[in-house]
Amino acid sequence: MRFIQETLQSVLSELIEGDGLSDVMIDVREVVALIALMVEIHNDKGNHSINVTQDVGKGLLRIRDQVEICKVIEGDESTRNRLSEVCIKESKLILSLKQSILELVIPFLTTLQSRHIVGNNLTASSSNELIDQVNTACNNFIQDGHSMGLFIGIIQGDQVYSLGYGVMDKVTCQRPDSNTIFQIGSITKVLTSLIAESLVEQGVIKWQDNISHYFPNSTITFEQLASHTSNLPRLPESWFPFLEENPSDPYSALKLEHLEHFIRTYDSSSFTKGVYCYSNLGVGLLGHILEWKTDQNYDSLLQQFVCSPLDMDQTSTVPKQGSVCATGYNELGARTSDWHFPILYGAGAAYSNGADMLRFLSANMDAKTGAFGRAKIKVTSIPGGAIGHGWHLDEVNGSDIGLGDIAWHNGGTGGFSSYIGFTTGARCGIVALANQANNQLDTLALDLLKLLGKGMKKSLSQFLR
Repeated sequence: MRFIQETLQSVLSELIEGDGLSDVMIDVREVVALIALMVEIHNDKGNHSINVTQDVGKGLLRIRDQVEICKVIEGDESTRNRLSEVCIKESKLILSLKQSILELVIPFLTTLQSRHIVGNNLTASSSNELIDQVNTACNNFIQDGHSMGLFIGIIQGDQVYSLGYGVMDKVTCQRPDSNTIFQIGSITKVLTSLIAESLVEQGVIKWQDNISHYFPNSTITFEQLASHTSNLPRLPESWFPFLEENPSDPYSALKLEHLEHFIRTYDSSSFTKGVYCYSNLGVGLLGHILEWKTDQNYDSLLQQFVCSPLDMDQTSTVPKQGSVCATGYNELGARTSDWHFPILYGAGAAYSNGADMLRFLSANMDAKTGAFGRAKIKVTSIPGGAIGHGWHLDEVNGSDIGLGDIAWHNGGTGGFSSYIGFTTGARCGIVALANQANNQLDTLALDLLKLLGKGMKKSLSQFLR
């Protein structure tokens, strides 16, 4: 297996470099796709997979030999044609196995796409149909009164789509686009968890470290804050009177002294840890502790560990000067205030636009290691799936799509709704940003994600037909 993998890597390098071998590469491309898939599924499919992999590997080695000869005699067209026929023969022999292989390839599309094997062929034949279906669903969403405006960002294989619907403001009637700023609400929690993940990577904190230095009488760990398993309440009941002072901007009345008083008086030692209980307080507290631990403010940490590495220059806790911001509307369609976070900003204060969120989506989809890769690792089971560090993992709808679990998070403030999600087994993801509070955006986004997944499976079938 190791020798086959090394051979595969060698041929992949030759494919990427090209060397002008277009006649041969057309055939080698498909074979390499198949051998890559079989190498990936080796551990899951037992002896049958080993036998098939060995057969495919032998054919690949013969094709590689032809490629090497072609490099030497590149100018001899007749010989090149003859060698290309040899490659075709080997390809046909291997492709006789494609029906059994096809059932196994879907979970490993990400591997193929990241190596530029499949490329644009995956979506070229169906992109117009896909966009027509997305347009219909999103226009209906607007017409049904669920939002004034809507941005949809799609990644399907190596295709990226940015689509705008409705208006970003009733006065200007301008359509939102990838540069329009939205408040993303609780998607901020994923950003906070990734800051923590990066600090873990640097050795500044450990996930299993107790936070008692900052929260006396507590047995809570950093990981429990990031995964909603600290058993802290969603928000303290003692804060409710302050939240009700300004219903259109509830967090604006909170002060650091409220958090400090809660920390001094709350005893969490008697509560069962490790059980999922969604907590704005928990992730907001995590953001503060990261500030205190590093002696940096939250926005500086956000820029350092998430935004700057990904060129997300319009994502922050306060809109950048000169940014074009969507106006927020409440559930009844009336203009309303943005939410402001004097404290707990790590739970929901971030603003972003479609362009930045697509960069963020792509980075999380592609990451297998490092902070972004580890954030998707299951911490504990929850109804319908699991929770990682910030990301929820939907196993039920992921199973329906057939492209792995769905890593996702949503967000909502008084005038905005948001959703980001992607399949963990293939490069298929969506960003949805709306400038109206509503409880229907998750349904729309998930329906569109299922549509994308079905399109990828259909296109792959056509590719291997």
